[in-house]
Formats: sequence, C-alpha cells, structure tokens
Amino acid sequence: MKHWQIIVVVVIIVALAAIGRMIRHMLWRRKKSREHQENKEVAAKEKGTPEKSSPKYEKPKVLLVDLPESILTAVRAAGFNARLGTFGNPYKVPMNDGYQPVALNHVLPNYAEQEVVIIDLTAPKILETSKEERRVSEGTNWWWCRCNQGKIDPRLVAMYVYHNDSQRIFDSGGLFVVFAQPRSQQDIYYTHVDKYQDLDIRDSTKTDTDNWSFLSFLSSLKVPFIQGNEMKLLSTEVDIKSFLKQVISKSSYTAGLRPESNTIKQCWTPLLVNKFEDCVGGMIIPETGKGRVLILPQIPKDPETILTLLREVLPSLSPHLFPDLTRFRWLQKDKYELNSVLKHKRQKDEVRKKTENELAIINKKIEKEREQFGFLHEMITQTDENLVDSVESYLKFIGFKDVVNVDKEMGKKAKNRAQKQEDLQVKDRPTILILEVKGLTRRPGDTDTGQVLKYVTRRMTEWGTTDVHGVAVINHQRHIPGFERTKPVFMKHQKEDAEANNITLVNTWDLFLLTRGMMKYGWPPEAIQDLFYVKGVMSRIPTFYKPLGTINNYYKEQSVIAIKVSDEALRKGQRVAYITPERYLEEEVSSIKVDRQSVEKALTEQLATIKTIYPSELLKRGMIVYTVAKHCDESS
Repeated sequence: MKHWQIIVVVVIIVALAAIGRMIRHMLWRRKKSREHQENKEVAAKEKGTPEKSSPKYEKPKVLLVDLPESILTAVRAAGFNARLGTFGNPYKVPMNDGYQPVALNHVLPNYAEQEVVIIDLTAPKILETSKEERRVSEGTNWWWCRCNQGKIDPRLVAMYVYHNDSQRIFDSGGLFVVFAQPRSQQDIYYTHVDKYQDLDIRDSTKTDTDNWSFLSFLSSLKVPFIQGNEMKLLSTEVDIKSFLKQVISKSSYTAGLRPESNTIKQCWTPLLVNKFEDCVGGMIIPETGKGRVLILPQIPKDPETILTLLREVLPSLSPHLFPDLTRFRWLQKDKYELNSVLKHKRQKDEVRKKTENELAIINKKIEKEREQFGFLHEMITQTDENLVDSVESYLKFIGFKDVVNVDKEMGKKAKNRAQKQEDLQVKDRPTILILEVKGLTRRPGDTDTGQVLKYVTRRMTEWGTTDVHGVAVINHQRHIPGFERTKPVFMKHQKEDAEANNITLVNTWDLFLLTRGMMKYGWPPEAIQDLFYVKGVMSRIPTFYKPLGTINNYYKEQSVIAIKVSDEALRKGQRVAYITPERYLEEEVSSIKVDRQSVEKALTEQLATIKTIYPSELLKRGMIVYTVAKHCDESS
C-alpha cells in the first residue's frame, strides 16, 4: 500500500470515530432529555402538582420527602403550600464485586426554592429492578456503585447532588425536620469508562456520600444503630416539649445522635435520651443565622402528627417562615388570654395530667404482668440454661407440682458430673416424664428429637420400671418471630419415630399458644398436662375439645356460619371452639337452625346454622368446629 493510501485510510478511520462519538453523544443527550421529561411526568403524576386554588398560607413552601401521600393531602387541606418528593427508591442488582452505573429515580420539585423540608430517612420499598438501565457513554463521568450489597441506593447520590441546594436553604433561614435512621453507605465512585468499556476504580475518587449527605455539615454527626422505644424528655422549649410529650409513648428510635465536631457541638440542643442517656433526638440552632435542623426519632408519621408539627412546633422554631401563623401569636400567651379561655386551658391540663396518671398505672400493670409471666416469652426465645429454667417455670405454671431440674440437683451433689443427664423430670403421676430441652436457630434434626430416648432407657434401667415417658421440648428457629417460623416443625419420619418409641415431640411455640388460650378462657391445667403423656407430636387441641364438624359456609350479612355436624350432636347453650394458626376462639351457641327452622339440637349429618361473633377473616370454610366439655365451662 502506498504512503498516500495509508494516510487516506487513517483519515477515514479518525473521521468514522469522530462521527461515532457524535452519534453516541446525540443519543445520550436525547436519552437525558427523555429522562428529564419522564421525571417531570412522574413529579406531576405520582407526587402531585400544585392545586389550582391558591393555598391559604403562601409561606412557607413545604416539601415532604418520602412521606405518605395521605400526609400531603391533609397538609394541603389545612392550607399549607406543600409538595411531595422523594430521594428515590433502592433497587436490587445481582450481588457481586462489580460496579454498575447508578440509575437515579428521585423527584424533588422546585427543591432549591423550598423553605421547610421534612425528610423521613427510612429506606423506601426496594424495587425489584431499576425502571431503566443506566447506560453511560465513553468518556462521560457518572456515579458507579459497587454491587456487593445486592442493591443500589440512588438516594445517596441524589442527596449528594442536592447538598448545595440544601445548604442554600439552610443558610437563607430554612428549616429541616429529619426522622432519623442509622447512617448507611455504599461504595460509589464518580468516574467514566474508557474506550474498552473498562472502569478503573483505582484512578478514580470515591464519593463521600451516605443517607445523611443532603447537608454537608451533618457528616460530623455520628449516627450509630441503637434500638428501643423507652425515651426521656429533656428540658427545652415549651412548644416542642409539649409536642414530644404527646407522641413519645407511640414512638421508637433506631439511631443515636453524637455530635463530633465543635461546629455542631456548639449549636446542638439534645431533646430526647434513652435509658442509657444516649441522645436520640435534638436540634441544630446556630448562634448566627436562622437556619434550623430538628432531628427526631421515629414518631408516628400520620397526618395529625405532621399537622401538629407545622401548626404548633415549627412556627416557634422559625417564626420568620410562618408569618401568617405567628403574626398574632402573642395574643395566645396567658397574660393576654381571656379568662374563659384560661379556664378551659386549666381544664385541658387537668385532663392531660389525669390521663397521664392513669396511663402510668396501666403501664405499671403491664410491666408487672410481663415480669410475672416473663418465662412464657423466654420459652420461645432462649436456649441452654435460660430455656430449661423457663420450661421448668412453665411446667409449674400449668399445675405440675413435682418438677425436678436435674442440672441443679446434680450440681448440689457434685461439681463435675461423669455424664450428661436429661434436663427436667416431672414426677406428679405414676408415669414419670423425662424432658430434654433444646433451643435451636433451625428446624430440629433427628439427633435433637431422638436424644431423650437415651435418657429414658437409662432411667428405666436405673429405677427398674418401664413407667417412664420421654418428651423432647424444642424451641426451633428461636431468632424468628413465632408466626413466621416453619410449619410443620417436625418431619414425617421424626413423628413416626416418636410414635414407635413412645416419646412426645413438642415445640415451645405451640405451648405458648396453648397457654394463651388457657389464660384467656380459664381452661383447667389438666387440659395441657395430659398432652405431655401422648406419644408422637403433641397436639394443639386441648383434651376437652371434642370434634363436632366443619364449617360449610359463612354468611357475612347475618354473621352466621353453617356447620356440617359429623361427630356428635350440637345443643343450644353449648360452647363451641375454633383453632386458628394464631389463637383459640370460643363462643356460646345462642340459637340453632336446621333447614331454616329453630331447633334445640342438631344431629349428626345435619347442616346447622348458628350466629357467630367472629368475622369471616377468622372462620374459614373447612375449619374444624369443636365442642367444649362442661367441666371447662364450669371452671371458667
């Protein structure tokens, strides 16, 4: 190839590359324009546009960020100039050590012009995927997030992008209200890909952003995860203290607040602390300037609470932002009030004080009950010695008298035992119960369910009797809330082995539910005691519940159920029961109809209808109906 031909080829290649870059740039600009238009449409459709009629209060401009739309409706109805916005929704990505460009999905209408910004830092719902994959052209800088958490939180980038606007709002006297959550971060870099579509993180700068980055100076506020709902008010301004006093009993906290820099320490006012004196609520009020930041725990985020904030609390913090609400506020001070109004205020204070005293008495009763029956909750959460102790207390609670804690008894006799023994013995009846107790974070295995058999054999040999019955007591998946645990607890072959070996398998969650039923309806303790002597998996059916039939239909208009009677007759005045996954339900049969005729008794194979006090959500078609034995009725 000649020299001039080589030059022509090179020129053509360079020209084609330039044209390619221009086309990609045009496509990128078109896509950006489309995204901008989509954001505007989302803002109009999902977050609401300003109402045609002017608000009652033009000032302040209020932006509700990541709060329910019902709050916007209530706030606008009250006359406030409010909009709804969001920093965006996290979305799932394949979990790996790679990076993906962040697909922003925030909607913050007229953000720079807002004066009061109320932000809930609770992470919104995680989307299954981003609405649209973000593609970044070669050489174009963008935010790239590491995928090692299996999700990308675009809120962190949105907050970083808008932090200058937030700072201007604050510097010009704006007010931020923040419902706190612990600080969370992701590895995010602002960089670009090269012509080989490679992302070289080593030559890039990591973006220092997290879920508190909407205001730069908040980076020096340490926000660790701490959790609880017991909080104490500190002495502060009356309006805020009165508000917090109303909501504190319905609130919880998930984050501590610890100012680390002198800049924040000098203008920090703590409002709420937990029982360990950790601050969980506070205010940032600079000595100069009118900007304010009010940081609160997770108070109820409902229309009434937010309206109380806007009407009664925030105007006292930033009166310049609420000219219409604060213009004649001085008239509400006691020295200007009417005597009749002062009288009503005193009555209001007396009612509040009386209510607080009554609530304090009730709270003490609640704590006393929880302390007295604490073993019931420990039985479904604990393991090892704590679990054994709670099961021992439980056995005594349901009426067993002669309960032996073998570990404690052996500990009295010798410091070191030669071999492990069972956990508990019950000697109330001729047949002695041998109980092996286990707390697990998983479903029980064969070793867990069969170990008690070894101790039964040992005791039979030692005592020279076969009147010994083994019980495996299992607290399975103890870290998971009870209603979310796997059912059935025991596998089919474990049930068959238990029946073959004459032992009982029981899980503490079923014991807990049985005991709640006993306490509610006054069952005789034998109703649960007897279940410990039945081989196989312990039933949730008390021994005095007798099958009657099944629910054939539920007639909502009349609150009537139709029962297909199959096992025994149903009589008027009898007590019937239903067992749901969550509870036991009992009621009296006040009337019976068969073929629309009132009768005193419904016989086997008849379809009987009775009135019920329970809704159709609880009583389902096919559910077994039980009759309750008379001895239980008399005891209750």
